[in-house]
Amino acid sequence: MNGLIFILIGLQYPYVLKHIDKTQVFPYLGYAFLITIVALVLRMARVFLQKINLQRAFLSSKHRRRHR
Repeated sequence: MNGLIFILIGLQYPYVLKHIDKTQVFPYLGYAFLITIVALVLRMARVFLQKINLQRAFLSSKHRRRHR
């Protein structure tokens, strides 16, 4: 499904480039850059928080086993 979406976007790319107003190119590039940065930061935060949660779960299960 992901590949199909990228193919469809790629097929529309030449049409969008032909019909975009030349004065709007830089604002759209700025929006694309901003969205990319936000997505990367959110992804890094999610991975970091998931790592912390997994470490806590592992340590708490290890701690429980010792007291049995």
